[in-house]
Amino acid sequence: MYQMTDDQKLFVEQVRKMVADKVAPRAAEIDRTAQFPWDLKGVFQEMGLLGLSVPEAYGGCYQGHLYVCLAVEEIARACVSSSLIVQVQSLGWHPILLGGRSSRRSNTVPALLRDSLSPHTD
Repeated sequence: MYQMTDDQKLFVEQVRKMVADKVAPRAAEIDRTAQFPWDLKGVFQEMGLLGLSVPEAYGGCYQGHLYVCLAVEEIARACVSSSLIVQVQSLGWHPILLGGRSSRRSNTVPALLRDSLSPHTD
C-alpha cells in the first residue's frame, strides 16, 4: 500500500480546504448552468495547481503527476467537471514537454503557461 509523504499529506489538506471553501459551494450551480467556472480556474491558478506538471524552467511549479492526481481527486470529490480544469491542463502540457524540441519548448511553453494562467476577461 502506498503511503503519502508528509509533503503530499499537507498538499492534500490544502487542496481539501480550498475545495470545501470554494468548489463545493459552487458545484451544483456549475452542473446546473453548464458554465465554465472561471472563478474556480482563478483559485486553481493562485494555488499553483495549473502548473503542477510544468517544470520550473518553463514557469511552472513541477511536482509530478502524482500531485496532479491528488489535486484532481480532491476537487472531483465535490465537482468532477471542475477537476477537469487541472487534469486537462496537465494532459495538454505532457505531449509538448515530452515530444517538443528544446527550442520550441523554450519559446512556446512559457507563453502558453502565461496565457493559461492569465485571468479570464470577457
